[in-house]
Amino acid sequence: MKKILFSALAMLLLVACNQAPKGYKITGTLDTEEFDGNWVYLAETLRKLATEPIDSAQIVDGKFEMQGVAAEPLMAVAVITDENRQMTEHGVGTYFILENGNISMHVDTAFAMTAKGTDFNRVYAEYDSVIMSYDSICAEISERDITTAEKFEVIVEARKNYKETLKNLILPYVATQPAQKLVKDVKHLYSNEELAVLLPADTTAKARSIEQPYMAVGSYLSDEATPNAAGDTIRWMDIVSNHDYTLIDFWASWCGPCMRSMPGLKELYAEHSGEHFEIIGISLDNNRERWLGAIESKELVWVQLSNLMFWDEPMVKRFEIPYIPSTMLVDREGKIIIRNPNHDELAIYLAR
Repeated sequence: MKKILFSALAMLLLVACNQAPKGYKITGTLDTEEFDGNWVYLAETLRKLATEPIDSAQIVDGKFEMQGVAAEPLMAVAVITDENRQMTEHGVGTYFILENGNISMHVDTAFAMTAKGTDFNRVYAEYDSVIMSYDSICAEISERDITTAEKFEVIVEARKNYKETLKNLILPYVATQPAQKLVKDVKHLYSNEELAVLLPADTTAKARSIEQPYMAVGSYLSDEATPNAAGDTIRWMDIVSNHDYTLIDFWASWCGPCMRSMPGLKELYAEHSGEHFEIIGISLDNNRERWLGAIESKELVWVQLSNLMFWDEPMVKRFEIPYIPSTMLVDREGKIIIRNPNHDELAIYLAR
């Protein structure tokens, strides 16, 4: 009997081993002949595309294929490149999870590239969907025929559910490189206590947080200061302490999404500016003329500060800004109330 049980167990283990994918196979199809002859390259980041590619394949008759072995799941980018191994003018590419298994990629006639297949890529797609739908949820709350106080309660609960959903998607994969990258994209949603669970493998962040915790919601501004266009150093708290709320807006003239956000900020500023509300713009520009030109052309009348140091701006490091636009709403005491509110969240906070 024992021999029979042992043989059955051995067979189950053998089947399980045989079922585990030995490597990855990426199959790509295109609905356009625009890129026949071009190469698709994989890399961990866009910056590593030319120097540290992971894999590549040439597009022939609207198809390409790659095969290899991934030692562990990796957040990667797939890009259709030109002869210099740079993204083409059409900007065709996508982030995805490179892991062993079958992955399919597709480029449509609008040059949008998608990837699907494997468990982690399905989770990544759901994660993306949750993020993309959150703005619509907030917009719907904003339109409800209820009091401002009721809207505030509902939208606070919506953000709580939003971050809980993302956390539950990430937790099963929390020790992997892709999960760590996904957490850092939504780090602004969480407290330092929650981040201790979501970033267990991030020893650098743990070591750093002993001396300087992440500036999460609930943290306070201290001695932050940045020069204005005249070269005068402006202490943030000198402005913040004179207003009920101040929005710190990290932006740049070269940032398309930043410039598209300006009409919404101007609308809120026109409605609430004064003792109740102020904005401090922190630009990541490195060209003075372009910075000042954008301020003038867009008629940005609020406080504008910059070291003109691009991503080396000291406040980017201080607040761990991973992308722009990036914002923080603080109260009169310098307490961070919310990080990266969307337009409807910000409007409801200011209307209280």
